[in-house]
Amino acid sequence: PDIRNTGVNLADAGGHSGFVLRAIPAPYGVASRCNAFPASRGLIHSTFESNTMTVQRYILVFAGLFIMISLALGVEGSPLFVSKWALAFTAFVGANLFQSGFTNFCPLGIILKKLGVPESQIGCAN
Repeated sequence: PDIRNTGVNLADAGGHSGFVLRAIPAPYGVASRCNAFPASRGLIHSTFESNTMTVQRYILVFAGLFIMISLALGVEGSPLFVSKWALAFTAFVGANLFQSGFTNFCPLGIILKKLGVPESQIGCAN
């Protein structure tokens, strides 16, 4: 059967290896955006689903943590309120995430890679 454009998840036969096969339509598939496969074809893509922390996951964790801390320090109703200027750090984190989405430059990502944190198997940023 043709599963190229169904967008359904197909679990492997054993169901215990941690691998999941995903049918991803070519216009939206990661590999087609990376020019690994022709854009005219769909692809079957496997991901390892585990609790392994990768560079991308650490970036999300750090960004979320820093935003929550700066909000706790910058919102007047918070018991941890210090100054409204703490909200500037929230803006800095948001601006960095925004530019990173376009430029693929992230200082934290560079530091984590140098520390040996593994990168995700998904995505074009390697």
